[in-house]
Formats: sequence, structure tokens, C-alpha cells
Amino acid sequence: ENIVLCCFLTTEGRSLIFALEKISFNVVYASSEEDKFRASELNDHGPTVRGWQSAKECGFPQEIILRLETPTVLSQVQILAHQYLIPSRIELWLGPETSEFEEFNDLPFEYLGYVTLADNRSSSYKSRELKSVAIPSPDRTGFFKLSLHVNHENVHNV
Repeated sequence: ENIVLCCFLTTEGRSLIFALEKISFNVVYASSEEDKFRASELNDHGPTVRGWQSAKECGFPQEIILRLETPTVLSQVQILAHQYLIPSRIELWLGPETSEFEEFNDLPFEYLGYVTLADNRSSSYKSRELKSVAIPSPDRTGFFKLSLHVNHENVHNV
């Protein structure tokens, strides 16, 4: 039983209409990963990117820490879930602007809240759910953490 995730971070642009723009990031920590679906797959976006999968039979929650290319005020996070490897809940955490810590999983994070994902039974596990989450913090951040909880069970992930 593993989980899959694609993630997009956005901030308000500096134009008059405040369009959203993507923020580049790098995965600096992942609790686990499958050899063919490494966490570094989240660093790039596009149709040929495989995405990340946690290790099979991993412990929960699984954590991913992203370092933003430039510290910024995030306005939204978009999370695209796999069609059947779906976490039941994802917690969102805002990190510090910079890091003086040697281990990224030792960083102090502020809990923002969580989102839940549908089990996808109604689409016969053929569609993917996209969650867009507004980030209420006015503070600049250089790190963002996702804590992914146990999967929805289905015939494809046991």
C-alpha cells in the first residue's frame, strides 16, 4: 500500500490582476519512496513525469518537505492525487523562511490544517482529484511540509 502525489505551489503575481504564478521547489526530505517513483519526481511538472510513490507497506504518516526556490508568501497549494493510491488525509505545514538546521525534518513547522480526499470509488478509480487549498498566512516561507495519512483501501492498493 503506497501513496502518490503531485504538488504545485503558487503565489499571487505582482501584476494588477494578481494572477497566480507557480513557485519552483525541490524535495529535500521524504519519509520513503519507491525506486521507480522517487520524491525528486515532484520537482518537475509535465506529462512524462511519473510522480512520487511512498514505499510499499510504509508507516504513516508519510512526510514530504519542499524547499522553495525563493522564500515567498504562498497563497495557494494544489495537490493532485493518484487515481487509486489516495491518502485519506493530507496535513499542510508552513516552515521557516530559512534553515539553520542540518536535518530538514527537524525544522520548526506551523500547522495550517488538513484536507481530505475522496476514495474515488464512484469513478471506478479512473479519475484524479485536484485539491486547491488557500494558504491564510501572510508570512514568507522557504519550506512547506505535507503529512500524508493512510490510504483509502481499494482492490488496487492492497
